[in-house]
Amino acid sequence: MIYFDNNSTTEPFGEITGNKFVNFANASSYHRAGLRARLAVENAREKVAAFIGARPAEIVFTSCGSEANNMAVAGVINHYKYSAGAYKLTVILSAVEHHSILNITHNPAFRDVEFRIAPVDSNGVVDLAALDEMITPPVSLVSVMMANNETGAVMPFEKIGEICARKSVLFHCDAVCASGKISYSLSRFACDLLTVSAHKMYGPKGAACLYIRRGVTVAPLIYGGHQENDMRAGTENIAAIEGFGVCCDIVRRDFDKIAAHYKELKSAFTDELKKCMPRVKINCAGAETLPNTLSLLFEFADEHQSNAFMFNLDMMGLAVSRGAACASSAVAPSHVLLAMGLNKTDAASAVRVSFGINNTIAEAVRAVEIMRAAYETAVSAGRSF
Repeated sequence: MIYFDNNSTTEPFGEITGNKFVNFANASSYHRAGLRARLAVENAREKVAAFIGARPAEIVFTSCGSEANNMAVAGVINHYKYSAGAYKLTVILSAVEHHSILNITHNPAFRDVEFRIAPVDSNGVVDLAALDEMITPPVSLVSVMMANNETGAVMPFEKIGEICARKSVLFHCDAVCASGKISYSLSRFACDLLTVSAHKMYGPKGAACLYIRRGVTVAPLIYGGHQENDMRAGTENIAAIEGFGVCCDIVRRDFDKIAAHYKELKSAFTDELKKCMPRVKINCAGAETLPNTLSLLFEFADEHQSNAFMFNLDMMGLAVSRGAACASSAVAPSHVLLAMGLNKTDAASAVRVSFGINNTIAEAVRAVEIMRAAYETAVSAGRSF
């Protein structure tokens, strides 16, 4: 199986799977084993902070990126509504955010909150001029991802940070898909809240974090003990947190080599695609995209051909996804591609290819061969590229 679905999840580094973490004790316990567990958590916190250019005290560990995203948006809303007494509250989200951001709008507790949706252009990039105009009182928070998980389109996050800072509103950036693929540092751009997840960058599932800039107040989602500086109650998942720290250390150390490998894979795949299947459209071709990600648009007459194509790919040994993994089984077309102006048929049939560090150039070339065969079979004999 050629695994080109690394934006959904990655295979953990050998240093993580091969390491038997022994810090099983409760990090809140005041005995030797508990103190060792506490030390492991704090060591990991330092590594994650160093990776994103933050202070360790600004890192709050969570169970996943979705929880961290909810903590950021819902936490800001709850603080302003119930602690700061701001009864009129507006939050801006981009049209292409992950569902862990967009679906917060369905929370019945926020029925009196105004959510404004910032548009994107045909390349899936947030319209900066439109966003700037939308930020008017009583906007308190803007949430725009660093790079889109479906298309790989990189957002102008540094400029968005500048706009939000100038207008004195909080900026949350979902960096789950971008981390480990493009270079950034919180010491170099204005950002108040930022989300990172371990399993998207060769770490374990079960660990993520929300960066909360010093001085920013966010209401917790989970109440109980005093873990994570009273921001996230619950006994820490020590092994996952340790693994998170390890993967941040490795990616930080080997970032240039990893990025170069992504670019080689993407170049080899794209060159072969243009040669063998020149009519396939690459979405977001006019924008900067992640070095490991491609969104492809094939010509299908209907959803049946599209479904047959995806089935053929799997049977022929190629693992890719249709949009985001968390929504790939849904009947509805991709909200990201619809926001870019694609019709429903195309938005429901685009294919995402996302490379990983363990993939090879030979796999990239072979994947195109599989795609061509799968396509021709799906649309029946007699029509080919």
